[in-house]
Amino acid sequence: MNLRELDYICAVARLRHFGKAAIACNVSQPTLSSQILKLEAELGVTIFERTRGAVLVTEEGKSILEAAKRVRNAAADIHTLAKGFKDPFSGELTLGVIPTIGPSLLPMFSGLLLTQYPNLKLTYIEDTTDRLNEQLLSGEMDAAILATMPVDPSLIQTPLYDEKFHIALPKDHRLCAQQEVSLKELEDVSLLLLTEGHCLRDQALAVCSVSQHDQAIRATSLDTLLGLVSGGLGTTLIPTLSIHKGCISDLGIEIRTISDKLASRRVNLTYRKTYVQPQLLDVVIQLILSQLPDDIRRV
Repeated sequence: MNLRELDYICAVARLRHFGKAAIACNVSQPTLSSQILKLEAELGVTIFERTRGAVLVTEEGKSILEAAKRVRNAAADIHTLAKGFKDPFSGELTLGVIPTIGPSLLPMFSGLLLTQYPNLKLTYIEDTTDRLNEQLLSGEMDAAILATMPVDPSLIQTPLYDEKFHIALPKDHRLCAQQEVSLKELEDVSLLLLTEGHCLRDQALAVCSVSQHDQAIRATSLDTLLGLVSGGLGTTLIPTLSIHKGCISDLGIEIRTISDKLASRRVNLTYRKTYVQPQLLDVVIQLILSQLPDDIRRV
């Protein structure tokens, strides 16, 4: 057994496809398949159930894959530690971010981070909360900026800031006549939501007891929802930081503050408890906090 074989089975488990896993591991499919068969023979356990339509992980395979992830994480930690002894602010940092935060927050601090630490190689991955959590747990990602609580005991979070929700309205909407809007007044509006899997969708439904929302809309970005609001198709919630992007006024929509204190969310930096370069994450945290606008409450 070797680390490369563990890479292969983790890739197949993640992608549920031998061909795609081979591409991800930069090997031919016959090589990947033969190495996995060799590992299964060595262990005396079938890790994958191979069917015509899908690749399934067996019950025994699930336990083996959990152990494989721990071994791969430990091996990655050894490399990270060795690099950190020379320069704790060099090496690689893979940072995840959800789509309703990334476009607004990353420009505020990423350039400064690269300028101050030129030997640091940064990789940013924008994805849904569930997928980012999966990559954190598998060791493919070092930390992620999320607006939800950790999903696993092996993950820990550092609170960054709280941001209020606002309501984006078409310019001729009746609520535009008010400076603030209460959640009660939003109960009968048509609310546009992101597709399932985006935490802002769940947060919007939790905050607003709306009687109607457009089930036909399957938007994957806040920008798309704002464009639909501009076209008069409905309203949507928008976090404070997204208002600072500077393109809101160009859309011809109106933004109103929601007066209720419940209409907010907390944004955190989430990472594994065992991450071996916490001082690097401290730098990221301090840079983020130093660049936030005054109307964002730092935690």
